[in-house]
Amino acid sequence: MNVVEFQSTVNDGVIVLPEQYRNRLFTSVKVVMFENPLQKTPKKKVSFTNFGLTMPAGYQFDREDANAR
Repeated sequence: MNVVEFQSTVNDGVIVLPEQYRNRLFTSVKVVMFENPLQKTPKKKVSFTNFGLTMPAGYQFDREDANAR
């Protein structure tokens, strides 16, 4: 068994073989994929705007006061 290692890109789910390997017959392959850290999907921003609490009119939430409790 001969081992060939190369870097390539994936276009629409297709791994592009470098030109020098396109005419060779490959009966089996092993693929190791690396995630590009620059192309990570952005995390969904979570917004806490509706807690379902009924608060008295004019109530102000004070984070420092809440943390002191």
